[in-house]
Amino acid sequence: MKSNFKDNKITLRTSPRSILQIFSARSKEERLRRGWRLQDLADRSGIKLGTLKHFEKTGEISLERFLLILSSMGRTLEIESLLLPPEIQKIEEIDSSKRQRGMRGGAP
Repeated sequence: MKSNFKDNKITLRTSPRSILQIFSARSKEERLRRGWRLQDLADRSGIKLGTLKHFEKTGEISLERFLLILSSMGRTLEIESLLLPPEIQKIEEIDSSKRQRGMRGGAP
């Protein structure tokens, strides 16, 4: 059950609208994997059926409603790492990785 939306890949060049459409396609795929009708998702998430139809068609939905969808599917922990500060490497770690070189000309 693969979506036709460019393999659902997000890159640095993916537009915001395309990202919304990708999330919409992924959400629909997850709903179908679970064997849920749109009405089932509406009942579980508390979101109106018309809003969910619009989301699956256009990718447009509020962040709060998107989080309700994730919650109803048990997938909210997957957003935990969004916008966390990147890990900072110590200068010593960077220096040591640069200094690890192979021997010239093979073994002595």
